[in-house]
Amino acid sequence: MLGTERTSHIKQLVELQSGKTVNVIELSGNLTAKNRKKAVESIRAIKSGEKYVIIATGKLIGEGFDEARLDTLFMVMPIAWKGTIAQYAGRLHRNYEGKKEVLIYDYVDVHIPVLERMYHKRLTAYRSLGYSIKTSSSTSDLENGIFDESNYFDYVLKDIERAKKNVLISSPYLQKKKIEKVKDVLLKTYSSGIRVTLCTNEIVAFPDKQMNYIKAIIEKISGKGIDVIQIKNNRYRFMIIDSRIVWYGGIDILGRCLNEQSLIRIDNGALANELTGIIYEHISQ
Repeated sequence: MLGTERTSHIKQLVELQSGKTVNVIELSGNLTAKNRKKAVESIRAIKSGEKYVIIATGKLIGEGFDEARLDTLFMVMPIAWKGTIAQYAGRLHRNYEGKKEVLIYDYVDVHIPVLERMYHKRLTAYRSLGYSIKTSSSTSDLENGIFDESNYFDYVLKDIERAKKNVLISSPYLQKKKIEKVKDVLLKTYSSGIRVTLCTNEIVAFPDKQMNYIKAIIEKISGKGIDVIQIKNNRYRFMIIDSRIVWYGGIDILGRCLNEQSLIRIDNGALANELTGIIYEHISQ
C-alpha cells in the first residue's frame, strides 16, 4: 500500500504505476461512492498470490477498511501526527495465513529541516508501535533498532569502543553529564590510532552558565588530538562509526533531550557518506 494525504498526489502515483504487471487500486476522495465500492470489490476479487498495489489516502483506509493480506506500506508523503501513522500502520496488523512480517518503507530528506523534523516524529511513532529497523546485514551483536533517551547511550559508548577507523559525532549541544561519561572513551579511542571528530555549535550559542565548561572541555579534548569543529547553527544529530554504522534521529547524542525523541542505529554506508558530506560542506563554506 502507498499512503498519502493528497488526492492530487494519488493521481501522480497511479500514473507512475501504469504499464506495470501489477493490479493498481485507487482509493481517494475523488471517487464517487459507487466507484469506491467497486474499488473495494476489486481488491477482494484479487486471487491469493497475485501482486497488487493500493494507493490511498488515510481517510479512506480507516477502521472500516479491512484487507488482511496487506504486508507492506510505503509512506510517500511526509506526515508527523502519531495518530495518522498508527492508522496507516494498522492496516498491516491483520492476521493472515502465511504473513510472517510487515514492512514500512519511509523516506527522510536530511537537507530540509521541516521534513527532517517530521521524520524524527515518525520514528518515535514507529517505536511506540513496536517496529524495529530491518537491514540486509549486521556487523555486531548490537541491535539495529529504534532507541529512546533511556536506552541509547550505553550502546553509543559500545560502538565508539569498537571503532576500527574513525568516529564522527555531530551534536549541536553538549550536556555535562554525557560529556563526562564519553570523554575518556573518546580519548582512549583516539589514543589507539582512530580518528575522532566532534562537531558542535559555536561556543557563543551555548547558555552563559555553560560557556566556561564547554570552552574548557573543548580545549581539553582538542588539545589531546580530537578534532573539534564548531559549526554555526549546527542542527545535525548523528554519529558515524567507521564510515558505515550510523546513529541518526531526533536525539542530540551528547546533549539534552527535551522532548520524546528517538534514534535509529543502522549499517548504511550511503547514509554515512551523505551525512559526512553535509559536515564537510559546512566546513568548506
